[in-house]
Amino acid sequence: MFIITGNFASAEPKSDPRFAYGEYLSSQCATCHVKRKEGIARLSGVPDIWSMDYKTFSNRFLTAKAQSRNETVLLTVRSLSKSDIDAILYYFEHR
Repeated sequence: MFIITGNFASAEPKSDPRFAYGEYLSSQCATCHVKRKEGIARLSGVPDIWSMDYKTFSNRFLTAKAQSRNETVLLTVRSLSKSDIDAILYYFEHR
């Protein structure tokens, strides 16, 4: 069975290079977006992206990327390239 995502086809999503790269990039997200609303996420209202469904996460992520405000978090997201975003979204879709 082949999974087709964008312009790529892969027999196993986790063998696609975007999965490993997205996993690596998403480790930076874990600093604030921790699971189960612990630490800073619980105190500041930072969303738990790890339990979001893919559609919700991708919509919120792309919205944050498009924002023009100068908040630190949004600056981090806005600094990502198109290939970085593709890898992160691929990872979240297939994890």
